[in-house]
Amino acid sequence: MGQMEKSVYLFLIMISQAFADVQNVYDLRPLNFKLEWEEIMGDADFAREMIQALNSHAAELDSMYRGVMAAAKNRTEIPNIRDIFQEMAEASRECDEMLEIYYGEEDPLPPDVRRAIQRVQDGLSNCASAFVAYMAIARLTLR
Repeated sequence: MGQMEKSVYLFLIMISQAFADVQNVYDLRPLNFKLEWEEIMGDADFAREMIQALNSHAAELDSMYRGVMAAAKNRTEIPNIRDIFQEMAEASRECDEMLEIYYGEEDPLPPDVRRAIQRVQDGLSNCASAFVAYMAIARLTLR
């Protein structure tokens, strides 16, 4: 396994662990804790902005997934690989932040927020799967 494959493999393990943690925790906000955003905007405005940000990450991840799969099929280099990993990390972090905000709330995550988080998680999973496919094809090509 080459250095690049090791780096991708370790990153995928890290992402899959973060992905598993995010999937299993939905009620995470400490009770009686006022965040700065609560003083500036209402819950509905905040949720709307977060859903928009999460949907943006999901769309970006979907596009990147298609790019990695195209590179795998065409047996070419993955374009902007650093950007893909950066987007995956940011999207994962955004989901984590959203879950931390809702920690301890009497009401669980609003359904729209939960669906937006799920779209990001699906995108992360798809990108990770695309990297696995790319690595498998690269390994067969090098033999």
